[in-house]
Amino acid sequence: MTSLTDIWPAFGLVLSTPRLQLKPVQDMDLPALLDAARSGIHEPGRSPFSTP
Repeated sequence: MTSLTDIWPAFGLVLSTPRLQLKPVQDMDLPALLDAARSGIHEPGRSPFSTP
């Protein structure tokens, strides 16, 4: 079976530091990304940015 990295090698690229990992988004990552987006950036009722 052909994998995504066989078709597009960049899907196998992972850049890591002790605190951060960057890699291409794949379908299996979408549920966790959706949960993160829905959880927001900061606590409800607090607006640390000048523009909400």
